[in-house]
Amino acid sequence: MDQEARAEVVASDGCRLRARLAGRVDAPALLLVHPIGFSGAFWDPVADLLAPHFSLLIPDARGHGGSARGAGETSIEQLADDLLAIMDGRGVGAATVIGCSLGSATAMHFGAAHAERTTGLVLANAPARIPLPRERFDAMIAAARSGGYAELARGMLTRWLAPGAAAARPDWFADQEAAITRTDGDGFADAFAALRDSDRGDDLARIHLPLLVVTGEYDQAFDPAAAAAMARGVSDGECSVIGCAGHLAPLEQPDEFAARVHEFHDRRLG
Repeated sequence: MDQEARAEVVASDGCRLRARLAGRVDAPALLLVHPIGFSGAFWDPVADLLAPHFSLLIPDARGHGGSARGAGETSIEQLADDLLAIMDGRGVGAATVIGCSLGSATAMHFGAAHAERTTGLVLANAPARIPLPRERFDAMIAAARSGGYAELARGMLTRWLAPGAAAARPDWFADQEAAITRTDGDGFADAFAALRDSDRGDDLARIHLPLLVVTGEYDQAFDPAAAAAMARGVSDGECSVIGCAGHLAPLEQPDEFAARVHEFHDRRLG
């Protein structure tokens, strides 16, 4: 039996969160966690490919998509608690948590803090810590709050994609630009503070679950060597590099990403 619905839950601090449900209700659960600046719709092309085989839970992070903002700056710990609230609200006992960028940082903490609720992890395009000086984070947060978010988002999107992606697919790029600039600047700033303050090295050391690290061939923030090193540094990790992709591999190459998730799940978790 297939499902296609939207759900609303309330987080531990009262923030209203929304999630999309898709796929088979009788199949293994996947929790798909999007990058900063996007919403759960980021996963739509991947979700369409995975839905015939899995039960999908696809939240909007607080301050993104249909979810409300919290009281202000958030943290990776709060975002992971939000995932737990969504799972509890939908009666999902355990899931494979799949994240991209900010979503992967959240998944790292979720897997460390809630191993009993996690069957496996797929971490796409996310170092344990972003090596930007705090002053740079704070400047970008201030720009986003003062009306400069759209320009900031367009610049990030261009840097995050593989070289030539925008020119090769102008209509597709325009869609992604519209998606990322639709996010509220304060919602972005709240979440960007979570990345500023995040170092997930201790979380990775605590994870003893099957873990797939994925990056794009052209990811400037998390190159293939860094991804391979992360996979070697956890107890049960492996690495996969997707060609013709940058920092948003699931968005740029959804067929390849979905295939690698499916293969990993069948081989390691099925």
